[in-house]
Amino acid sequence: MKRYPSIDDRLKAFMEAQPVYFVGTASEGARISVSPKGIDSFRVLGPNRAAYADMTGATNEAAAHLQRDGRITLLFCSFTPTANIVRVYGHGTVILPSHGRWAELAALMPQPAGTRHFIDVAVDEVIDNCGYGVPEMTLTRERPTLTAWSEQKGEDGLRAYRQEKNRVSIDGLPIEVA
Repeated sequence: MKRYPSIDDRLKAFMEAQPVYFVGTASEGARISVSPKGIDSFRVLGPNRAAYADMTGATNEAAAHLQRDGRITLLFCSFTPTANIVRVYGHGTVILPSHGRWAELAALMPQPAGTRHFIDVAVDEVIDNCGYGVPEMTLTRERPTLTAWSEQKGEDGLRAYRQEKNRVSIDGLPIEVA
């Protein structure tokens, strides 16, 4: 295991190359949430900054936790013959379209169909370790369902969906949504 105070070029290249990563968040009085993310949605923005575009979905747990607690862990693991696991520890901020930093992130980030907000992560520490317990697997394809659903709904439909389904976490925490 190696510990780093920031993301170097080697770690950046590894993280941005992974087709799936995982987001862990927690808040007092709520369950710990671990969510897989795919689609082109993640970027390293500097040695101590990363972000991802969070798409509209059935739950909105990361936003609920981050609006209260801020702690976040991102996990990247290789499923290729070269084993590796990278964990990014930090504090995340939910950036809604109405936020003053939205335009800055929108210029730097991919925005897949259905993007509801960005999660901007101030990186505290990065841990890199072997990953020998993770199996080798082959990516067949990205699933087109979420993108197609989002495109079919359109911006007005997505906004209505978020107002109906994403304003309260599974633990009953209120969430600010766009």
